[in-house]
Amino acid sequence: MILLAAFGATVSAAEPLRIAVAGVTHDHLNGVVSQLRQGKEIQVVGVWEADARYLHSNSLVRLLPENAFYSDLEKMLDETKPEAVVAYGPIKDHIKVVEACAPRGIHVMVEKPLATTLQDARRMAALARRHEILLLTNYETTWYASNRFVKQSVDAGKIGPIHRIEVYDGHQGPVEIGCSQKFLDWLTDPVLNGGGAVMDFGCYGANLATWLLNGQRPTSVYAVLKRNKPDKYPRVDDDATILVEYPGTTVQINASWCWPYNRKDMFVYGKDGFLYQSDPKHVSDAAGKPGIEAPALEAPIDNPFRYLAAAVRKEIEIAPTDLSALENNLTVVEILSAAVESARTGAKVVLDETYTSDVPDFFSAAEPYLLSARKSLKDNNLILNPVSDFDCADPSVVQIGDWFYCFATGFPVRIYRSRDLCHWEFYRNMFPGPSPDDPYGDGKKDPMKTGATTRINYWAPSPALINGKVVVYLTLFVSMENDRQVVCVADNIDGEFRYANTLNVGTPEHPTPQDGQFFKDDDGRIYLVWGDVNSKGNFVRELTKDGLNYRPGSKAHYITRAYEGGYLYKHGGKYYYFCSKGFYNDADYTLCVSVSDRLDGEWPEPTPVLKSDRSDALLNGAGHNGEIFTDSLGRMFMIMHTHCEGLIPRRGNYHPRPMMLMELKDIDGTLTFVNHKGEPTTRPEWLVQRPVFK
Repeated sequence: MILLAAFGATVSAAEPLRIAVAGVTHDHLNGVVSQLRQGKEIQVVGVWEADARYLHSNSLVRLLPENAFYSDLEKMLDETKPEAVVAYGPIKDHIKVVEACAPRGIHVMVEKPLATTLQDARRMAALARRHEILLLTNYETTWYASNRFVKQSVDAGKIGPIHRIEVYDGHQGPVEIGCSQKFLDWLTDPVLNGGGAVMDFGCYGANLATWLLNGQRPTSVYAVLKRNKPDKYPRVDDDATILVEYPGTTVQINASWCWPYNRKDMFVYGKDGFLYQSDPKHVSDAAGKPGIEAPALEAPIDNPFRYLAAAVRKEIEIAPTDLSALENNLTVVEILSAAVESARTGAKVVLDETYTSDVPDFFSAAEPYLLSARKSLKDNNLILNPVSDFDCADPSVVQIGDWFYCFATGFPVRIYRSRDLCHWEFYRNMFPGPSPDDPYGDGKKDPMKTGATTRINYWAPSPALINGKVVVYLTLFVSMENDRQVVCVADNIDGEFRYANTLNVGTPEHPTPQDGQFFKDDDGRIYLVWGDVNSKGNFVRELTKDGLNYRPGSKAHYITRAYEGGYLYKHGGKYYYFCSKGFYNDADYTLCVSVSDRLDGEWPEPTPVLKSDRSDALLNGAGHNGEIFTDSLGRMFMIMHTHCEGLIPRRGNYHPRPMMLMELKDIDGTLTFVNHKGEPTTRPEWLVQRPVFK
């Protein structure tokens, strides 16, 4: 419900609302142009665009002076001092806009949806709440008189309790209807837009359902995403069907770029009747009955800019359930994120009932670090850990061409990819099979010759590129007395991974060989390093040139006593053995290192180099690191997992572990972890310099 300060009165500000525009690549920018030409509600005082191609080539250029256009967001905000910012760039950039505006007390309205990920949405919400700014989301359907009429009818009890809602949104496709190339470049990008039709049009149904059901959180989400036109949309879905379950109500969201015509219509079924919203103006309440015309909307709820001006100047009060409200749109992103996850796994996603906005938010605690860093560093030179909003336990990464591919513990073994180690997208499952017992989906039990009689767990996959093939070393955890280190191989990252060999088998002397990691020395020889976590030690042994077996005559060389997540790295003529001690689920899980001059020499006892401060309840338990990569500026970055309370809800006693990055520097001949200022650190850091890969 929206409450007007003077009910029934037309709200009109004495002065136009001073707004700035952040991004010009969204084709909905024409709404700003139209408002400037038709009304006096807004005054555009500045325009920011990061892409130089479009900074002075957009529909606002003819309407504003040349000095109103900026390539630096913060400079624009500081010099033009807008009351509010409206965002018309990639959805992924919304978080950047809020990070810049919130500390300055500048209100923000973004184009739908609020964010591409739940991680970004929650971070944006934390910033908005802390700095007491409005964070609104604009939808075309918010200004449909027909939708308001449906809501009023439902609230008046005219159709009884709602038991089903069906929402249809979309068109023939963004290419087919002639969207601009600058818009298509990010609208069809799985990272910049978060998906295809599921994000572009799935958000409408989620928004309307949350509004009609008075802010209820759903209990589960199941979705099917399709690519009906892969020639036009090879990277994202173009058709989405989402089933959202609530206590007593089912919502079906049909979002598509494959409709034969433009549509934004909705059916609402109640115990005592139904309503069909057919277009922006008309609603029918009986099958075959012509639609009645809904009463026209009154200012300020008839136009996004009048609405924004009234909200900023506190002429209206926005309820949490309102269509543009932050709380409503957090639920929208939660539904969309669950839909993407459901489509990826093929399973229903049950939403965690324990998560509420009152749970301590990771990003609220991180914000002081972010703000202090801004005083000396530009936003685009920093990243905020963690770099994934999904569970990514025991991460290990291989670089193939311009892409980094991350493999993580679990079944299915999931593969994610990134171009910069910072922004990750799901790529594929390693195995196509339905279960760990049948990884290849061919119905054959025990294809990896594990000897298992019970369910298998897949742990700590370590990928390597050997002779052009993708080789993965994988721990098959059968029991504490029966582990296997196996190797699988595929012709390329898109190929089928097949079992190739078993390298280590649990024995009474070494019952739990785990966490195998690949290492290549300067002379080209390759090795497998692994740990026996049942107090038997960590070892390294030379492999054959194809990486599929141990070199005949080679022997396992003892490195140290029992640690897990071992990783070898050579720097400055020294061998560094990184490993983790403690229980992975605990806050004091600790990353350690041992340094030796010889791979087959004596190794001192590993010493702690990265340990959480137990007083920090949000960022802790970092460890089980993977590879170190050197960026184009010569800086070294290590991946690892961490715990982040409030980022990913716990599953029972299991503590999900998203991925994080830490930078290392050679300080006085020793590799040392550093913070975003380049200073030595011994704890996981919220902020890290952003890697650059050209």
